[in-house]
Amino acid sequence: MKHLDQDGATLWKNGDFLKFWSAQTISFFGSVVTRDALPMAAILVLSASPIEISVLMAASAIAPLTVGFLAGVWVDRVRRKPILITCDIAQAFLLFTIPVAFYLGSLTILHLVLIAFLAGCFAVVSKVADQSLLPTILKKEDLLEGNSKLEMSGAISEVGGASIAGILVQLFTAPMAILVDAFSFLFSAATLATIKKKESLIRTGRKNINSSIWRDFKLGVSTVWERVQLRHMLLVQMTLAFFLGIVGAIYYLFALKEAGLNPMLLGLLVGSGGIGSLIGATVVKSVRDRLGFIRSVSFGIALNAAFIICLSMAQGALLLIVAIFLAQQIIGDAAQTSVNINLTTKLQTDSPAEFLGRISSIFNVLPSTAGLLGLFAGGLCGEFFGLRATLVVAGAGNLAAAVLAYHLFSRIGKR
Repeated sequence: MKHLDQDGATLWKNGDFLKFWSAQTISFFGSVVTRDALPMAAILVLSASPIEISVLMAASAIAPLTVGFLAGVWVDRVRRKPILITCDIAQAFLLFTIPVAFYLGSLTILHLVLIAFLAGCFAVVSKVADQSLLPTILKKEDLLEGNSKLEMSGAISEVGGASIAGILVQLFTAPMAILVDAFSFLFSAATLATIKKKESLIRTGRKNINSSIWRDFKLGVSTVWERVQLRHMLLVQMTLAFFLGIVGAIYYLFALKEAGLNPMLLGLLVGSGGIGSLIGATVVKSVRDRLGFIRSVSFGIALNAAFIICLSMAQGALLLIVAIFLAQQIIGDAAQTSVNINLTTKLQTDSPAEFLGRISSIFNVLPSTAGLLGLFAGGLCGEFFGLRATLVVAGAGNLAAAVLAYHLFSRIGKR
């Protein structure tokens, strides 16, 4: 048995993982830049209305729901690395059209909405493919460490990317800032192309390859349903997504209107969540080694829930309010990041290799749908019962998810 200190060293010696990690990291940074620069382009360049901004934001959110299931079927039929390279090149091309249109004076809000939707479609295909490719690069015992390192990159890019986006928009305009993301996708594609490990087609036979898309999709659904550990994991993730969606619907409104934070201070506090995610990604392995899968996931969900409830108490002195928001962002995000890494790794290790693409797509689309429903529920609850009460409801729902996770995973008996 390897010593614990050797786990990370093993990955440092894995050249293919380092290439995969590098490609993902630079892409993370670029994507954060576009996430912030795209609405800025609509506002600063096109003077978009609030409704137009809502449509723009919804376009990228809806994209996974339209192609997610199909992506899973496709990923299970072909090799994953070419899919990732194709998606990176496609997204680079789409983003390049924005500064070109801006330079030509033909940029419109419809153009931005269309790019947001199409890029979102390619992004969800890419996400399903990379979740399926990683287990072919790493051994099962190294997946937790690999997912942790990828989550660290995401956390760092959340902090640094947002700052870079603001600087680039200030210096070069929002459309030109989006060029950074376009080039990041080209870098990612070039780096992925250098991965040496040959990826085998993991299939049950030619009959499966020639089968209909609908039949393949039903096989993926039945696999999730028949495997109790996957079915329970999906239920937990959908429950979490729903109640976290409620928080997302009212978070900014609560912070600005009820807690009295100004936009600049709120931006700094939200950025601190990236630090929390980095902490969560750093400690997830040691926490899981001590507590096991069941307790580490349940405890992480409960800890985040507790700090969501604490948010509802943010009132009075500004220093106290800031302290509560800061604690929720750092500790709550650290806990939730740890939960996400554990669940992703469990999904990769418990799923049959030939169904991993379809299963990953199901675990992307259904929780995303639950999250959207949570957004609507949060808005309605905030309107009728108040923002503080809604936060309490969301926190209580997350606590219920923690109890549900402990109960369901304990019944499986796997750690």
